[in-house]
Amino acid sequence: MSLRSFLLFFSVLSVSSVVQTRADDGWTLTTADFKSRPASLQAISDAGVTLAFQAQGDSTVIPWDKFLQLDRGASTAQPKGAWTLHLATGDRLGGEPVSLANDSLAWRSPAAGELAIPLKEVRAFVRGQDPLGAAATADRTEDAVLLSNGDNVKGILTGIENGKLIIKQASGDAIPVDLGAASKVLLAAAGKPESTGKRSFRVILSDGSALSAPAVALAHNATDLTLTLGAGDQRKLALAQITRIEQLNGPVSWLSARVPDQSVYHPMLDVGYPPQMDRNYRGDRIRANNRDYARGIGVHAYAKLTWSLDPADGFKVLRTQYALNDDVTKGRVTVRILLDDKVVHEAKDFAPGKISPVVLIDLGSAKTLSLEAHPGGDPTTDDRTKWAIDTQARLNWLEPALLKEKPAPDPGPKVETPKVGPPKVETPKDEAPKPDAPKTVTPPNDPAPAPGAAEG
Repeated sequence: MSLRSFLLFFSVLSVSSVVQTRADDGWTLTTADFKSRPASLQAISDAGVTLAFQAQGDSTVIPWDKFLQLDRGASTAQPKGAWTLHLATGDRLGGEPVSLANDSLAWRSPAAGELAIPLKEVRAFVRGQDPLGAAATADRTEDAVLLSNGDNVKGILTGIENGKLIIKQASGDAIPVDLGAASKVLLAAAGKPESTGKRSFRVILSDGSALSAPAVALAHNATDLTLTLGAGDQRKLALAQITRIEQLNGPVSWLSARVPDQSVYHPMLDVGYPPQMDRNYRGDRIRANNRDYARGIGVHAYAKLTWSLDPADGFKVLRTQYALNDDVTKGRVTVRILLDDKVVHEAKDFAPGKISPVVLIDLGSAKTLSLEAHPGGDPTTDDRTKWAIDTQARLNWLEPALLKEKPAPDPGPKVETPKVGPPKVETPKDEAPKPDAPKTVTPPNDPAPAPGAAEG
């Protein structure tokens, strides 16, 4: 299967008519204005997503320019399989490597079957659900196999045969490495995925796998998504396996789905925690204020991520929140957002135990956007002796996204304000109204009456 075959993982099938059918319940729709409501999924077509809402009963088509995502609630599952494959797109897939030939990795997935992945799109594959770690994000010109005993073998991965990784070294020697002895296989820096600017989707499966593709489709009354894996090669995936369907490059573009142009990270100590997409600094699910977030960026200060912006793409606003990781008790992080390297938002020494308000930043004609997490102290200097170094400087950017339209401010719940007039004074019938007591006015040049002095 070619690169295009893999990217065409989900193919849109035309739906000629809309009829009342059995719905798939338990979904939550989130529209482009970040408002959510429960819904039943009926179909996905070129027109959009057909849903039924409890309050209405009738079918409603949500057009693509209003649709953000459908989900059944955040899943804590990890990809199933002896290994986890990590792609340059941020996608991940459980399973195991089968073979390598013609610069293509054959990967067997319990969820999606056997796939052929272009090697240039592969970032790494790691044993079990181990996080990638700092080594996987470093710029490298050669591949590396990290062994369970702490040793490593460097060179170029040229084959996988009979459970052996074939590593060609600079000397020209080809060294076989037992796959069973490896803990991580890190490939030379994967190429940055090409952005077509066209609509695409990311599908999250119940086993934790995440796959991106240009289209999704669900016929009415169907319980399976039809998948197209190449010229005429169609498969079906049970809808019950899917926990999330989100649109990429639609009215909202997640920053965690876009590869940054620059990632600057300074570890505090010997152990490093480079930025993680859709995971916290440790590689675990992002969680804040008793809620799981499927989308976000976990960093350990100091970290600065920069993306290029093209006003022609039509994105007008950055929307995000942020919070320190749940395991932080005393750390502080100075949070900064920059456009064209100029600070447009700053929160100094942001403390744990709270979530920031929603931050909306107009992008204007800016060419770059940066999210910066600083350990505090003086963020204007590169002199680390003037920073407030703290091993608990762990921050999560929550659902950072580019929006084509600025959401209307949430008015909040409507509160009826009672009318307030002068108090009504009831005069007893048997008593005449008493005259007002005389007021004492002290002339400006006279001393005020002493406390306790008689009036009048």
